Amino acid sequence: FQAWNVSRWVKGETRPPMREQAVQLLVAKDYADRLRMPPFPPLYPLSIGYAMSRPDPARAALWANAGYMALLLLALWGLGAHFGGPWVGFATALLFSCAPELQRLQSTQLLDLALIAVVAAAYWALLLSERFARWGPSLAFGALFAAAMLTKWSAFSYFFPAYWLAAQAMADRSRRPKALAAALLAVVLAAPWYVVELPFLLPRLVDASADQAVSLFTVSGFFSYPLQLIYGLETPLLILGVVALVAPAVERRKDDFWLPLAWLGTSLVFWMIVPNRQLRYLLPAVAPLALAAAATWPRGLVAALCAYQLAAAANFSAGWVRGAHPVIGIPVNFFRSEPPKAEAWPLDDILSEASRLHRDPPAFGGMVVVANHGQLNYAGLTWEERRLGIGNLRMREVNRRLCELAEFVLVKTGSLGPDGVIDGLPAARDQVLDPKGWFRKAYREAKRWPLPDGSEALLFARADPAVAPIPDRKVRYDYYEEGPFSAKALAADFGAYDPVRSVYPRARLEAASVSIDGLEIDHPSLELEDLGFVPVRYEGKVAEASRKDSLLDLRFIRLRRLRLLSGSVSEASLAAFLRDRVKGLEETRVTLEGTAAAKARIRGIPVQVELSAELPEGGGVLEARVLRAEAFGVPIPRGLLDRYGKISLDLRPNPELPFEVDAGALRIEGGRVLVGGESRAKPR
Repeated sequence: FQAWNVSRWVKGETRPPMREQAVQLLVAKDYADRLRMPPFPPLYPLSIGYAMSRPDPARAALWANAGYMALLLLALWGLGAHFGGPWVGFATALLFSCAPELQRLQSTQLLDLALIAVVAAAYWALLLSERFARWGPSLAFGALFAAAMLTKWSAFSYFFPAYWLAAQAMADRSRRPKALAAALLAVVLAAPWYVVELPFLLPRLVDASADQAVSLFTVSGFFSYPLQLIYGLETPLLILGVVALVAPAVERRKDDFWLPLAWLGTSLVFWMIVPNRQLRYLLPAVAPLALAAAATWPRGLVAALCAYQLAAAANFSAGWVRGAHPVIGIPVNFFRSEPPKAEAWPLDDILSEASRLHRDPPAFGGMVVVANHGQLNYAGLTWEERRLGIGNLRMREVNRRLCELAEFVLVKTGSLGPDGVIDGLPAARDQVLDPKGWFRKAYREAKRWPLPDGSEALLFARADPAVAPIPDRKVRYDYYEEGPFSAKALAADFGAYDPVRSVYPRARLEAASVSIDGLEIDHPSLELEDLGFVPVRYEGKVAEASRKDSLLDLRFIRLRRLRLLSGSVSEASLAAFLRDRVKGLEETRVTLEGTAAAKARIRGIPVQVELSAELPEGGGVLEARVLRAEAFGVPIPRGLLDRYGKISLDLRPNPELPFEVDAGALRIEGGRVLVGGESRAKPR
């Protein structure tokens, strides 16, 4: 039955994958192409790797869900049978697997169904181990725990009761070897990936924990998961399951039933504390609701509930009845349905047209996507570009300056996406569609496509103005400020304008000092080749701009090469920059002599670090290596520094900076970091 439901989606769904699904497909593509190891646990991406060679990988990947659903059904049956025999096992498997949110996950390319299945199987093995008294189930639990951690890094949060049982087993001589073996097996299987990916994983975990953050200390925050469960489960199952959790046990065994209750309770507390709240994060711990209902209520009532759940699951993909019904403002679910849709979203045509219009350099054209709609978004277009193998386009999201240095801009009319994920996009779209704004001076409409939701997608390409964007060749400002950038004694010589190529072939910028995001750079001198820009605001030839209203505001549209002729950063400037950017940093002292060394306190902890930096003349990749680091006066082992103490900054054209960077030589000497010019000695 569940495989049949999957087949309905494989045959009927033609919409492009949504944002998070596209990300999972991109990760699977990276693993399949062996380009690099992405900072995502590998089990799920590898399990859908077979689909990457199919004509439609997104739909082919859905068949992996049938396998994960089979594992989940087996694990649920095992859990139910442990407490009430085969009938309770069957009812548990049917009730939970047919819930609307499980059916939704089964129709997506998300890893959550895999995680739910592996966690349930691990708890079944834990029950069979009889508190780590049996070898086979104990080792199975260790392997399944590792599989969960290799599916998603947060899997540890569902196993707090297992940690308690393992701690008890360690105090028992007869059970200790089995608990140790299970732990060792889990570490051997899962730890290697985490050791390799730790430097990349930690920043992502910090960012993810705050994504879509909802404070616990609000009414909506506290009731976030209960309200989501109302929508994610059919109402009869939710009511009977919750009541069964506190009802007197009828057929279930009392001695072990605390374990599934603790599984649900500890996971709920953990995920209520984490600011990012989505029901799919809690679902790996919700199976005990179905288990309690199946093991507590009379068989006739459970049979009727099973029949209802089966019909509801069939209706979810068929759409015979549409059924989220609000009661006092709360969406109560009776026969919720989200059937597959055959809609033609022209992502392939959009990408093909942009690829045809692209002109070198660089080797790729940047496309800014002004939309975060389910079927039209940055990640979805990136996936389609990879799937089609186009190669000469790179997608970008809107930044604070909209579309600087982008060759194309794609904007959607109508709905841009859910309210919570489109901050700034309506204003960006208004700029693009304003016929009298600066954008229309820099870009021209290339093509538009009607979309299935009644809106349109508009593709804009860079224009080729034959007239210089400003009348003056040279400009100077005693003080200039725009956003995070400020400069003193800023002078620009744009040179002659080339009307055929619509660029300034060679422009030069100089200043007494500039500040970029708080980093002070002294006496910078830049040369810009093939520069194109459009003024948002421009007044006068020589003026002194106020801090509140700069008289010069440009949007850079083209740039082939940036050559840094000279510039330096002092010890004091670098120390101030670090104090401003690193939270909790104080008593910072920086020394620049051959290497860059810093001593400071981070939240009261004394730390020291010394780095070397090297940059090949002409640009390439700036590499910094940590030579020495210590905390509380204790040195960090050299082996860890060799593995993780390397920082690389690619200065070659990339989607964010699509131009060449020639920084000249890099030197650390005399209390300064010096760039530009010729090197007098090989940098250390």
